[in-house]
Amino acid sequence: MSSMARLGVARFAIAVAGLAALMVAQNPANAEKAAAETAAQAAWQEIGGADWKVPVAADLMDIVAPAYQGFPESDEGRQRLAVELARSGDGEGYTATVTKEGLLDDAVGAEQIRLKIARRAANWGLVRAERRWQCRRGDKAGSWTISRCP
Repeated sequence: MSSMARLGVARFAIAVAGLAALMVAQNPANAEKAAAETAAQAAWQEIGGADWKVPVAADLMDIVAPAYQGFPESDEGRQRLAVELARSGDGEGYTATVTKEGLLDDAVGAEQIRLKIARRAANWGLVRAERRWQCRRGDKAGSWTISRCP
């Protein structure tokens, strides 16, 4: 792509972002909806650490593995699995996010599990486990939520 074409794409992206910001600013209902969507994206439901199958292990991925065990549910549909592992923002350990999409549940389209894992002596230990779902229907369809899907 030429530099002129890239410049045109960049200008278009800036114009679209500016238009979206203007729409939110001019309509308080849009601002409230945007704030609610941002809050929903940030919400996670805690899973009790005592309930996690492997809370301590020599290999960090042994702690992550229970989040994707049993996946895919079958050969039907278009199920997808993503495992993301990143250094924690505080520099203490890692955060693993497991996303399962295309689930064979008519109410739940996707599930995410987030695990915060830190070094404990010679092993890795689970610090926090959290989960959220993406519903297929209802007023929360397409959004991440901490409550079960209808």
